[in-house]
Amino acid sequence: MESKQLVEEYMLMANILVAECLFKFCKDKAILRAHSDIKDTKKAELDNFFKAVGMDQVNLTDALSLS
Repeated sequence: MESKQLVEEYMLMANILVAECLFKFCKDKAILRAHSDIKDTKKAELDNFFKAVGMDQVNLTDALSLS
């Protein structure tokens, strides 16, 4: 059980480090996703943005679809 928790902790830390690196070098070209779904108002704003930049194929139905 402890080893599983340790692996999960390392995976989370790795994800954070990768996200920080992407944000540092890609700035506004990186899309970082949290595991929980986003509010409908934010989802609508993001959908409008994707449409404005020609990315109509992005599916924002839920967090799983987005990933």
